Amino acid sequence: MKILRGLTWQTRRGYAPLTAASAEFQLEHQDVTIDWIQLPWLEFAAEQRRALATADDCYDLVMFDQPWTGDYANARWLLPLEGLLPPEVLADAAGAAGGPSWSAYRYNNRQWGMPVDAACQTLAVRADLVAGDLDDDPDWQSLLQWAGDQRLPSDHYPFAVSCAPVNQFLMFLSITAALGARPYEDPNDQLDHDAGALALELLREIRKVSLPCADLGDQLPVQLLSRSDRVLMAPAAFPFPDAHAHRHRPIRVGPMPKLRTTGRRTSALGGVGLGVNAASRYPAAAAAFVAHAMSATIQSEAWVRAGGLPGRRDALRGSAMQDLTGDLGVGLADQLTECYTRPHWPGWSFVEERAGRVVAEHLAGEYNQRETLVAVQQIVTSGPQHAVFVD
Repeated sequence: MKILRGLTWQTRRGYAPLTAASAEFQLEHQDVTIDWIQLPWLEFAAEQRRALATADDCYDLVMFDQPWTGDYANARWLLPLEGLLPPEVLADAAGAAGGPSWSAYRYNNRQWGMPVDAACQTLAVRADLVAGDLDDDPDWQSLLQWAGDQRLPSDHYPFAVSCAPVNQFLMFLSITAALGARPYEDPNDQLDHDAGALALELLREIRKVSLPCADLGDQLPVQLLSRSDRVLMAPAAFPFPDAHAHRHRPIRVGPMPKLRTTGRRTSALGGVGLGVNAASRYPAAAAAFVAHAMSATIQSEAWVRAGGLPGRRDALRGSAMQDLTGDLGVGLADQLTECYTRPHWPGWSFVEERAGRVVAEHLAGEYNQRETLVAVQQIVTSGPQHAVFVD
């Protein structure tokens, strides 16, 4: 009996679809058992890197965030899928993947992960609370004006946005990308100062009409929308199927607002990939499960019905997704094509963590605009020094 162990993060979206896919896999591969370990996000990232760095074979399968791709590939912690799966399987997955999800797990012309979970930032709106005076596709200027015109109780707010530093930095990146800056595609890139300044200014304006971070706590903005009437919408929200299944608090998913000056949307790619640990004792079996989890049959039924966000566009548009979450899947499939994709060169993981703190501290009033942009640039330039290199 081959016993595979996988590591994922602790949410229904991160765990239940994998166990459902594993149960289906084991029906066809009765000599294989798959056990999934789930950890909170911060513990998950730290434990995964510890296990991979020590060539610990206790995990055969790992779910990982796309900005980690360059670090993991450069350190030889994962096996490239080209050596494990037939070309036709990879071609099918590449063609079916939503938007830029496939290339997000590609580095040095190799594929290091299968985009089994796809997401992007959306504008999530409580359809029952927002009056018809809001445009179906507002730009940021009109949306902020609308927010300022709302007359709400003192403990209610137009917006809820994530206060997690990495998500605030992601909003900064997606705004600068919509301005045409193409931020930090190379560690030697210098961000256009005007684009950076405009992005920080927009983030400050958004924060003024948003629920205080202390009130949001550990909740995701879209989860708060489904649980409370205190906020009307969640800009830059990554969707979670559980939240969109609440019919008594209906959440409408729309595209992220555009910048009026450029006409480009300010949405960034999310999602999680599935890869094979280079130290796995059973790489062939692990790779077979990776292909299975990305297959049309699993993604459109078992994955969705277990509460997952499928990485395939056909599954996002499928009947099971519509039955469970309404228009979430169709809206997400449409919006993925316009998503900005973060860099994933070696050292970028360090950049996201440190630069996120700086942007969050700026929004909390600790750094001025110039100090913030200088500090972020210094962190980006030093990023490769913090990459994991293997001789």
